[in-house]
Amino acid sequence: NYFGYDLPPIYKIFQSQFNVGRDSLKKVEVYIENAERKFNIAELSYSGDYSSFIGLYNLLSLEESILSMKNSYSPEDEINRMGYAMIGECISNISLLLGLKNENRDQIYLEDTNIFPSGDRIVFVSNNIFEFVQCLSLVEKENVGYGIKDYSFLYKNWGEDFWRVRE
Repeated sequence: NYFGYDLPPIYKIFQSQFNVGRDSLKKVEVYIENAERKFNIAELSYSGDYSSFIGLYNLLSLEESILSMKNSYSPEDEINRMGYAMIGECISNISLLLGLKNENRDQIYLEDTNIFPSGDRIVFVSNNIFEFVQCLSLVEKENVGYGIKDYSFLYKNWGEDFWRVRE
């Protein structure tokens, strides 16, 4: 029982086969010594409609989805009656939604409380989660920043999961 609905079948398969949850997505990070900190240098980008709105940060576990819905939407918000559940977080506080009702079961949507250029709050993205993730790719940021001229200055030491900057 997920928000009063059965978990849609295709999404149920996805959840059972992949490690889904905050911080489960692999990050491409560079360690900046003088800041003593790691910074993200790539992002998951979507190639399809609304691609400029989908810089995916997290895919949420079922427990995180329930908590995020409670924290993000008041009980009176229409999104609770429309049969959607938040399953991901994108750039600019845009949410990735899963359809739960018979008419939208397993479909993937985006929600922006600031409204998309079309004037809609919620827009259709793909028929199911597998179709959605097929359109994701890890893309290097055009401007790396952090004093890095370009990606050719980066290297990894054996066994490290982050990049360093070659002087």
